[in-house]
Amino acid sequence: EKDMLKISAHKETKSEEKDNDEKVLRQEFSYYSFSRTFIIPENVDTANIQAKQQNGILKISLPKLDNMPED
Repeated sequence: EKDMLKISAHKETKSEEKDNDEKVLRQEFSYYSFSRTFIIPENVDTANIQAKQQNGILKISLPKLDNMPED
């Protein structure tokens, strides 16, 4: 968006411990969020940016433009 690349993630977990009568003894909640913004250089082909996640690692590919216009 407007020569900016924003990466963000949000994770929410809940856990619950019950007794033998199915009454709740303890509830725990955990929240995590992450956000990072990068300025995309002018020589990047924004139409062909690709991203993939594998084994918890996010890989982002920013291909360069073939021919940069001269000023």
